[in-house]
Amino acid sequence: LYSQELLALAESLAPVNKLLAVPWVSQLGDGANYAPGDCGAACLASWLLYLGHEGVTVDLVSANVGLAPGYRYTMPAHIIRAAIALGENLYWRRGLSLDDLRAEIDRGQPVIILVHYDYLPEKYDPTYKKGHWLTVIGYSADGFTYLDPYWPSDGRRAISIDDFLKAWSNNHLDGNSDRQAL
Repeated sequence: LYSQELLALAESLAPVNKLLAVPWVSQLGDGANYAPGDCGAACLASWLLYLGHEGVTVDLVSANVGLAPGYRYTMPAHIIRAAIALGENLYWRRGLSLDDLRAEIDRGQPVIILVHYDYLPEKYDPTYKKGHWLTVIGYSADGFTYLDPYWPSDGRRAISIDDFLKAWSNNHLDGNSDRQAL
């Protein structure tokens, strides 16, 4: 019994690592020509592919957000509209905690979040400084793993908790809600 108690204690103190096998989708290039501001559509495409939808492209999602071709950005309502049009429900939440994100990942649900792009430590476009949608797919004791659609190849990135909070908690600089997620 004593060794079982020690084993249980050791397991409870071990660093937790969780990573979902969500496909990365780029907002750049083939299949993403509808609009330059389609990071939200790309994140939703990743989410839908993870859920098992087939043939989903950024352009398909973009055509369902309710905006004209060439749009510059998406609001949560636009992404939710596209999700519903493509057969899924998605909800907007604000004021979330890190534990809320971890709980969603533990349930097997990737989380689409809005960040202030300028505060990400790794950026494809250092001149862009506004809001940007990412998909959080995992976490560890040290930080989070996310998919950034604004890369021409392999947008999977790891980020420290401090850097994550800085980017996720400064959406107000763009007139958006901090710590929001879909």
